Amino acid sequence: MTRQGSEANSPLVPTVQYRNVGTSIDCLIAALDNGRFKLDLSVEDSSVDTATSGANNAHPTFRSFRTSDSLVLLDGQSAQYSTATDKVSGDVWKVEVTLNVVK
Repeated sequence: MTRQGSEANSPLVPTVQYRNVGTSIDCLIAALDNGRFKLDLSVEDSSVDTATSGANNAHPTFRSFRTSDSLVLLDGQSAQYSTATDKVSGDVWKVEVTLNVVK
């Protein structure tokens, strides 16, 4: 909140700050020997927590999840890439990757 005007007793005016929300997935793939592929994967997700950001709460809560790592997979192979639990809500985040080579 900021003061409107220069006086110490001026009314407080709420400020608004915008944030991007959504999911971003970045993946780099390199072919290895024997039909294997190396995936460098980065996943980031952010959202507004609707359980704590209702009409009665003037200050929204943002949730975020970020992970990055490398995997080596064969064509048609799947692997669970990451798992995390939200400390507040207990929601479980899982990222599973399946590699399908288009020929």
